[in-house]
Amino acid sequence: MAAPLDCRGLSCPLPVLRVKEELAKGQPFAIMVDDACAVENISRFLNHQGVPFTIATQEEESLIEVRP
Repeated sequence: MAAPLDCRGLSCPLPVLRVKEELAKGQPFAIMVDDACAVENISRFLNHQGVPFTIATQEEESLIEVRP
């Protein structure tokens, strides 16, 4: 897996839009966010799409690994 998409500091909906773009490529990827709202919105989007993912949170940052 390549280096995670760095979406720290970005406000929604930008992190979700980045996830949508990467998802279209059909490859596993990860995204780094530092906002609880972004984690919630990305999770909701991925669940709606039926895409499996995991979330690892450390302090104020979360790494979301997506496996389309």
